[in-house]
Amino acid sequence: MWKVADLKSELEATELLLKTRPDIEKIKSGLVTQLKHKLLNMTEIPAAELVELYNLFQSSSLPEDVRKEMLDVLDNKAATANNCETSAGKLCLVPQTLTTLQNYITASDISLCEKGSMWAGTEVFASRLRKLGVVSMKECTKKICVALLVHFEVERTNTIPPGDTVYALAEHMLQALKMSSTTVPADAKSLRRYPASPWQLDAKHFAASYGEEVPVSRDFPRLAQIMVNHSPVRSSSSLVSEGAKNAGKVGKQSADRGQQHQLVAQ
Repeated sequence: MWKVADLKSELEATELLLKTRPDIEKIKSGLVTQLKHKLLNMTEIPAAELVELYNLFQSSSLPEDVRKEMLDVLDNKAATANNCETSAGKLCLVPQTLTTLQNYITASDISLCEKGSMWAGTEVFASRLRKLGVVSMKECTKKICVALLVHFEVERTNTIPPGDTVYALAEHMLQALKMSSTTVPADAKSLRRYPASPWQLDAKHFAASYGEEVPVSRDFPRLAQIMVNHSPVRSSSSLVSEGAKNAGKVGKQSADRGQQHQLVAQ
């Protein structure tokens, strides 16, 4: 059975060959097929090794389309793993639940989100999630990310982005986590469900995730309203236009040109 070390050696050889003959499509196709086949044939991957594989492909020099294809294979393996514990605090290979991200972010995270666009904020959140051990999001995790990003956008502009834009943002958030270059710390366990507060993580996990930083307590007064009324993450939402539903997702640039809606003070 293939191990992580075997796949690492295979990946390094593939990278070298692709650099040597980058313009020959049939060589690329053959090498990628072999690598994908070996990855697919890895079974019963422990959580720590799955994280190692994510990091391995994230930092690889594979062409972008190939790297995404390999990460998709890993996502499918994570989603279909059948050896996941059901209680909080157990290692997990399935999409993960973290519904209180507002309690986990740091002063640095907040500063970056306040200064940058909500699109740039997806990179901030993706990095924070990976530092915590999150490599695959459940829908509820994606929704809190999106709601927080919209909250920062509202604070900065006093407008709420239209549904199509927010739906596109949700899809962008998924890709940001998948493609983030942030390494998952060795002691940051991938949990199925994260506690409400990061201070409830075990000491090693907390230290690995935050280093010299600490999560900060910050009030987000409009977060609940935004999450319920302005954070569509499904194409079936009434806030998403038919055009966006048919397309599957809205292009970022066209969504940015959408009409803005004034926030009604509560």
